[in-house]
Amino acid sequence: MKVYFNIDLEFSSLNEMIKDLSKLNNENNAYLKIGCLNEKENLAQLLSFVEGSAEVYFYNYQSLQLTLSEFNRVKAKLEAMGVTIIFLDEENNFYNQLVFIMNIEQRIISARRIESVKEARKKGKIIGRPSLESELQEKIHCLYKENKMSMREIATTCNVSLGTVHKYVYRK
Repeated sequence: MKVYFNIDLEFSSLNEMIKDLSKLNNENNAYLKIGCLNEKENLAQLLSFVEGSAEVYFYNYQSLQLTLSEFNRVKAKLEAMGVTIIFLDEENNFYNQLVFIMNIEQRIISARRIESVKEARKKGKIIGRPSLESELQEKIHCLYKENKMSMREIATTCNVSLGTVHKYVYRK
């Protein structure tokens, strides 16, 4: 049995987890004691720790200290490896319900955002960055083609970003 411990938890929480795990009394237990899984190094350690395993045990959802979206990414990576997540202190199916609710919430937020953009456009609001005045566009193009200035020099001269210079140099 491979078990992950979040060492960033309070001491009392860790003791409670260890006490509950000792009741299982499995001699083949392997423990990974690292910090929170929202850090890339810790997640990489977990993924290598569980490689070739069928399942990984977490004490409970709270001990992971992950948001729902962070947990969903970790869960997806583990499932892609064929690893099942099992919580020792909770019902095993609760997180599927949480992820389902999170996905619904993301779709609702996305739909609201799309609708608000449509409404704003109907009212005449322009979404996005405004384009440069045509005079400045011509100046950028002229400085590059005729004066042979570098893009960085043009950006400084015209007080625009390097990306903006690049955009208008190659647009015409």
